Parts: sequence; structure tokens; C-alpha cells
Amino acid sequence: MKIPWCSQYIPHKPFRSQLEFLLLPHLDALFGGAAGGGKSDVLLMAALQYADIPGYSALILRRTLVELKQNEALLDRASQWLRGIPTAHYAADEHTYYFDTTWPDGSPGPYAKLQFGYLGDYRVEERYQGAEFQFAAIDEAGHFENDQAPRYLFSRLRKKVCPIHKLKKDPVSGENIPNYVDRCKTCQLYKGIPIRFRMSCNPGGPGHLWIKNRYQIEKELYDYTDPATQNVTKRIRWVGKNPNKPFVPSSLRDNEYIDQRSYRQSLQELDEVRRLQLEHGDWDASPDSRFRIQDARFYKSKGEFFVINGEGIHFQDLKKIFMTADSAATVKEGMIDQSTSKNAPSETVYSVWGLTHDYKLLWLYMASMRAEIPECIKVLVQIYKVWKPQYVKMETNGLGIGPAQLAANYGLNVVNNPKSKDKLQNSINAQLRMRNHRIYLPEEAPWLKKAMDQVFTWTGHPGMADDIVDTLSDACNDVTWEGQGYDPLFKNGSVLASSLDRYIPQTFNMPLGYQKSFQPDNPFLF
Repeated sequence: MKIPWCSQYIPHKPFRSQLEFLLLPHLDALFGGAAGGGKSDVLLMAALQYADIPGYSALILRRTLVELKQNEALLDRASQWLRGIPTAHYAADEHTYYFDTTWPDGSPGPYAKLQFGYLGDYRVEERYQGAEFQFAAIDEAGHFENDQAPRYLFSRLRKKVCPIHKLKKDPVSGENIPNYVDRCKTCQLYKGIPIRFRMSCNPGGPGHLWIKNRYQIEKELYDYTDPATQNVTKRIRWVGKNPNKPFVPSSLRDNEYIDQRSYRQSLQELDEVRRLQLEHGDWDASPDSRFRIQDARFYKSKGEFFVINGEGIHFQDLKKIFMTADSAATVKEGMIDQSTSKNAPSETVYSVWGLTHDYKLLWLYMASMRAEIPECIKVLVQIYKVWKPQYVKMETNGLGIGPAQLAANYGLNVVNNPKSKDKLQNSINAQLRMRNHRIYLPEEAPWLKKAMDQVFTWTGHPGMADDIVDTLSDACNDVTWEGQGYDPLFKNGSVLASSLDRYIPQTFNMPLGYQKSFQPDNPFLF
């Protein structure tokens, strides 16, 4: 790999964390964490590393054109770096820089290219189908509500092939691969260009959760020695645990080219969560979330008892146990994925709930999957056998009628779940119940992290995954209807009676001649 700052197009040396990022050999990597850490700078450096090689092509993507054109954003910064360099030519209508190149023998080569792109209302494949790049990057990736853009951009990455020696057959796989010949200078030139995908971001925003999961970002404790007193204290830092997709954290104090004091002072005006994210790169929760993690309450499971605030409740003493189901949308070819929808790929989610006599809602169990309807219903039946709920709430119209009918045919007590198509409106009762500390999660459960990751980062953005949130919203709407005049939340006036009409449950009409015949030990269920 070339020394990162040995290019006429890069005006200054990278600082430590930037250099670490530029030297990574991995296909996929993330840079950032705190604000002022040099994120846009390092992506521009990475894109320009090979801009003197004939035919090289790079793309840096932002969510919108406005973000691309902002003062000190990518286009403005590229203009500052490249203005006045005779071998760099800007095509404003294309938002693209073209660079003069030469072949190893000194003859003129094809332009190298750096393109600045944005999606706007388009899907990434609509804008970049057929394009090829050696470098692709997303700046401020947290503005992207799901991972469709990066996953598609991977399909656009290609190694450069020598125009003389071209391709050859791999003797093992039989696939075509570049035919790099040792004595050919052009082959060696192209062999030295890595294909790379890079992203930068701060914590927060619609993309907070998928980015955190993609790079397996976790916090760890470390010993910090005060240089003045030599006292050792424990501190928290955020690290990426994915060995194939490294995360390089960077902070304001790493950046040698910024007024750190005034920048830090300006961050003090933010709310505490946003300040922790931007100043310290804190990935714990999103301040934009409709549900706050500090409002959640937790119970302990001890045998057949649930312990809430030191009080044990036997599972048989619960007012009721019930289920909510959110079935993934389906198409004729099978489950929807990112190629047929602009939203995050949907999952089928089943949640089990327990309601205490004072209307505390306990989240007892959750299962999520992407599978065909019959396979999902088999899982639902198995959960029903274990927990023996009074009923399971399912949508019984539109796309939901198929799963509901199949569940009813297995003998499950299916209750109709009429709800608003507006996800935010449907979640109002759940938000109120969470804020009033009426929802309890288990302290430990295999499914807990996945549930909390979605719930406490969900902003209501239409492109974000919301299947788990939907089951929470449906459960709270069910409890709110049942608890009219009794539920402390209802008594406080937090929920208006006029908003409850559409939540009144209706038993699902079974097929004509149907007789309920659920048998837990029925060997034909699986």
C-alpha cells in the first residue's frame, strides 16, 4: 500500500487514528465515534490515495445533496484541497473530479475519477447500477436508516484488470480472475490497488443500531493513569469486536487541525446524551429514540417467580399471560428483502407478555426470524405450548390474514389486532407506559440484547426496523384497553379514552365449521 500522504492531492499528514485507518488492509472498516475526529478528512484522503493511477475510480456518498454541499463538508473540502492543481479537473454538473494520469511508459492514461454522490429519494441500486469502483465510502453513515446502501455498494467494487494480460481461469474454482504478470508494470500497478469500502459516523441517528451491530461496537473498561498524579482510574472506551470489519475510534483530542477548546465548549450546549455521543463517542443509546433506556424497569426470574422491586410474583398469580405477533410482509417469491423494499428487511416477531394485577407489563419472551409463513407458525405453536397464553393478538386482514388463519387452524386462540398503519401513532401508549415505568424487561435473557437494541434506538423513521417495537406497541394497546378505569396509567389521564376505541380486541372469526382443538402434545404439529 502507498504511504497515505505521499500524494500531491493530500495537503497534510494524517494524525494517528487517521493513519491507522488508512493503512487497514481490510475490505470493510468504520472510522469515527466522537465529533471533530477528522471523519470527512480521512475518507477524502482514502479516496485520493490512488488518484494518480489510470482508470482508478472512487465514490463518496452522502444521504442528501444538501449534506454534500454544506460548508466544510466533502465538496467544499475537496475544492480547498484540489483548487489550483493543474492535473485535477472538476465537472460541477457531475459532482466529479477527473485526474490526469500516465502509464508506466510515460504515455497518457485514462482519467482517474472521484465522484461525490447522494441518494435523495432514490434507492442506491437505481443510482449506481452498472457502476464500478475500487473505493466506495459513506460519510455520516448514521443518516442512513438501514444497511441497504453499503450492502449494494459492495457489489460495485472491482479490481482493475491489466488491458494487456486481462483475465485468467482460477485452476481451483474455474472462475475468471485478474491475470497479474510479474514482469508487467501495469499489472503490478493495478495489483497494488486494494478494493475498499469505508464508512464514517458518530453514534446516534436512524442508522445507530445497524452500524453498532455491523462492527460489533462494545464498551470495555481500561486503566487510565493520570500523567500529573500517576493515579490509576477505570475508564470506558468503545471498541469494535468484528475481526473482519474493524472500527477505528477517533475523538476531538486526536485531531491536530482543529480548535479543540472552542469545539468542546460548543458541545456543552447539547443535551447530555447527545453530548456524550459527540464528545466521547458513546454508543449506548440514541437520544432520538422514542423509548429511553433510563425509563425501563427490570425484573428477576427465580424459578416460577418473577421478582419486581423485591416482591416475588408467582407466574400463576399474574392477571393474564398473552402474546402479540408481528408477521413479516411476504411476496409471491418469498420473504421481502432489501432488493424489493426501501425499508429494512422485515422479520416475524412473537412476544409473550405477563400482566400483574396492578397493571405492570412484563416482557416474558421474544422470538424473531426470517422464514416462510408455515415455518414461522410452527415456532408460534411451540411458544404457545410452553407459555400457554390466553390468546395471541394477530392482524387478521390484508397480508396478516394468512398467518392468522393458519395459527387458528392449529387451535390457537387468535384475537384480532386492529391497529393504525402509522407506527408512531400505534406506539403512543407504549411510549407513555415506558415513561411511567410500567414496562418490565428481564435482567437476563438470550433475546434481551436484540430487543433492547431495536426499542431504545427506534426513532420512528419509516426505513428503520420496527418489528419488535410493533409487538411492544400492540401489547401496551391491549393492556390499555383492558385497564380502563383501573390501570394507574389510565387514571393519571396520560391516555385519553377517545384514543382507545380502535384497540378494543375482537376474537378472530374461525373458518366455518371450525372446532378449537389445540393439543400441546399433538405429534402432527411439527
